[in-house]
Amino acid sequence: MSAKRKRNNNIDVLRQAINSRFIPSDQSKLSEFSLNDSGDSVEQQTRTIIGKNVDYLCCQFDEKTDTLFPYFNDVEGLKSISDYVVFAQRGDDFFAFIIEMKKSSHSPQKQVRLTKIFVEFLLNRIKGAGLSIDSDGCKIRLIGIKDNYSRHLSRYRTKIADDYRYDSEGYFLLDDAKCLRINDLMNLPCVELS
Repeated sequence: MSAKRKRNNNIDVLRQAINSRFIPSDQSKLSEFSLNDSGDSVEQQTRTIIGKNVDYLCCQFDEKTDTLFPYFNDVEGLKSISDYVVFAQRGDDFFAFIIEMKKSSHSPQKQVRLTKIFVEFLLNRIKGAGLSIDSDGCKIRLIGIKDNYSRHLSRYRTKIADDYRYDSEGYFLLDDAKCLRINDLMNLPCVELS
C-alpha cells in the first residue's frame, strides 16, 4: 500500500513569503484608483472575485512609489508592473493571473509581459530560499481588463468564452465582466508569448 502524497499548498507558502503590505486586506475584490483634482484617491473600477473550492491570494505590487524596484532609474517602462497578481490553487493546479485594469484605450500588453517576468522571479526566489513552492508547475495567465472600451475592438479578437477574449498580442481581455470567477480563469488556454 502506497502512502498518499501530501499536496503542497503554494498559497500558504506565498502568504508566508510575501510582505503583507502587498496583500490587500479585502481579498474579495480588485480595485483601480486614480487621483482627482484635489489629490484624493477615487475608485475607478472594481471587480469582485469569486473563488469556489479554490484557495487564492491577491497581491497588489503596483505601488505609486519607488519602493518595489528601487535599484532601477526612471527609464520609461522599467518599473512598470500590473495592478494585481492573483495566485490560485485548486488541488494540484497552481496558477498566477496577472491582471492589468485599464480605463483607457492603452494596451495592457507591456505591463502584463513585464509582470510575468517579475512573477517568475518571485516564485524562483521563494523556491531558491528553500521554501516548498511549485514554481515550475505554475501556469501563468495574462489578463487585461479594459472597461467599456473593449466592446469596440471585438472584431479584432478571437472569442474564447462569453466574457474572455484572446488578443493577438498575447493576453486575454475581459469585456466589462464585473466578477472574476477564478474557476473560469483556470480554464483559459495557455498562451505562449513570442
